[in-house]
Amino acid sequence: MLLWLHWYGSGTLVEILDALWDGSRDPKHHSYFRVVVRRLRTTLREALTLDLDPLPHVAGRYQIHPELVVSSDLQDFLERARKGEPEELLGVRADDLLSSIEGEWVEEIRKTIRSEQHLVLGELEGTLASQDPERAIALLKHSVRLQGDQAAPHLSLIQTLLRFRPQEAAAAYRGYAQMLDSVYGEEPDPVLRRTIESLEFSR
Repeated sequence: MLLWLHWYGSGTLVEILDALWDGSRDPKHHSYFRVVVRRLRTTLREALTLDLDPLPHVAGRYQIHPELVVSSDLQDFLERARKGEPEELLGVRADDLLSSIEGEWVEEIRKTIRSEQHLVLGELEGTLASQDPERAIALLKHSVRLQGDQAAPHLSLIQTLLRFRPQEAAAAYRGYAQMLDSVYGEEPDPVLRRTIESLEFSR
C-alpha cells in the first residue's frame, strides 16, 4: 500500500480496494484494509518517531503526509533519465518488476517504465547521437548488455551504428539476429537484413 500511494499520490478507499484487492467489496477485505492502514501508520510512526499522521485521510483520500519523504529507486531512475542520465533506467527489466505482486496497478508501473525506456532509446538514437555519437553508442551498448533479450535496444544500437560506425553495424546485427532466433524463434526484418548485406557487400 505504501508503494501504491508513493507511485499514485493518493487514493480513495474504493480506488485502493480496486487496485490492491481486485475491486472486492467483501466486508472482510474492507476490514483488512483498515487493519493495513492502522498497522502501516503505527510502523511508520515507530520507525521514524513521527508526531504527525503519516497517512492522513483528507477529503476522502488517503495519502502520504507531505512532510514524510518517501523515495524509490524507480522514481529516482526516472528523474535522472529526464535530466540526461539514463544509465540506471536502461538497466531496469520492466517485466521483472515487482514479480511477486499481481494487479493492473503493477502492470501500469511496468508500462510506464517501458514507455520511458523507449523514449530514452529514441533520444539516444536521435538527438544525442547527432550531438555526441560516442556517448550515445556507449549508452546503447550498455542497454544491450543489460537488456539483451529485448529488441528495442538492439535496433536503436544498429541504426545508430549505421549512421556513425557502419563498420560495427554488422556485428551488432548478428547479435540481434542470434537473440531473436534463440529467444523468440524469429528472424530480423528483411529490410534491415538487406541493409546490412548491402553494407557488407560494399566493403
